[in-house]
Amino acid sequence: MIVAKKLVNKKYPHVIPVRCITYHINLLTNDIMKHKFSKSTISKCMKIVKYFYQSYKVGATLLEDIQKNLVDGGNLKGYCKTHWTTAFDCLASILRCERSLHNVLENYPETLNDEIKTLLHNQIFYQDVEKLVKIIKPIKEVLTSLEFKTTTLSDCFIQLMKLRGKELKDGVFRQIVYWSIEILINSVDGEKIRLKALEVEVRVVIEKEADPSYDHGEKLFDIDDLVNSTLGN
Repeated sequence: MIVAKKLVNKKYPHVIPVRCITYHINLLTNDIMKHKFSKSTISKCMKIVKYFYQSYKVGATLLEDIQKNLVDGGNLKGYCKTHWTTAFDCLASILRCERSLHNVLENYPETLNDEIKTLLHNQIFYQDVEKLVKIIKPIKEVLTSLEFKTTTLSDCFIQLMKLRGKELKDGVFRQIVYWSIEILINSVDGEKIRLKALEVEVRVVIEKEADPSYDHGEKLFDIDDLVNSTLGN
């Protein structure tokens, strides 16, 4: 496979081996959700989601309140780690349905067990959900933006820069901006994207582990640092 890649790169130097961008970005979500804070928070969310979905009566009561209050986005959503954007969807659904969940808690407490009551009473739980949403949301936006038919490689770089943020040193940041502009300039409406022979190293922002030979001196991306620094803000 490595030999084949080298042969292709040599024969077609203008082709940029970016691999599957969305898959690599999703690896960030997977790593974040492995963090103990993330695991604990999403586990609590899923306890609530499963309880309301498994109990027809209490689930119908919640849905009625959601519809009555015109909650934008609808009912609670579940989380599945193999589906890219469901982590954000699950967390966001808890926040948008918070008022309706409290209404059920206050008006129909007999329909809830003690564990669910404790969670719904706990404001720290909602604060934790909000913090995790803050971490996951940029990745959700990137994945969504890359699903459009009109998406170009330039759009991808712009979204990756948003994810990387302050982690990039100025020199690398400027280089990626340059690449993005060059790719955008060389795209043609209604046709496949035409690219110049650009030395693009997508690894700078999406690879899980850095290869020293690809380094430009930038600080390596660390999932734990991202989560912990966000929680501290």
